[in-house]
Amino acid sequence: PAEPAAEPMPAASPKAPSDCAVEEPDAERTPEAQRAAPQEAEPEAAPATPTADPEPRRTRAAKALAPSATAWVSRRRLADDEDSRIVRSLKSLLNKLTVEKFPLLYEQLLGIGVRTPGQVEALVQEVFEKATMQHHFIDMYADLCSLLHEHFASHSVSEDKTFSFKRVLLAECQASFERHLTPPEGLKDIEDFDERSV
Repeated sequence: PAEPAAEPMPAASPKAPSDCAVEEPDAERTPEAQRAAPQEAEPEAAPATPTADPEPRRTRAAKALAPSATAWVSRRRLADDEDSRIVRSLKSLLNKLTVEKFPLLYEQLLGIGVRTPGQVEALVQEVFEKATMQHHFIDMYADLCSLLHEHFASHSVSEDKTFSFKRVLLAECQASFERHLTPPEGLKDIEDFDERSV
């Protein structure tokens, strides 16, 4: 004879408050009993404060998305850092340049490592600005330009055969001339000739 199949046990129904006289505190319940017990309406816990997380979400995202050393952005930043370092060094040396210190500072200027056309253009802009602002050193800056032209003629920084220190210097002279070609505003309104001299 076939035995009857065992009937599944009915699921435990939640106890009504009237069915039990004393309720056990949650701390004494086992985790399984807590999951099986009905959830009473408990006030929602306040969301965790940002300081509760030892590592904020943005920091984790930034670490996860850090560019590699060979990425275009990383190489570009290094190039920008290199260019800005060279410009700072150029300005520093040109600020110290005097007739007495010329040979020493010229050698240091060559040792900075100007290797790209953009860096040569920055060098020319700085030298041109110093030469136009310090008229008493104009002969020294002319000698400096002559020596720099010779240096960059023998140590090319560009594959382009038309690129030269002299061309960059002439382009800077032309640009400066065109910037100052128009007289300052209000110059014609001044009647006294002595005051009109710029």
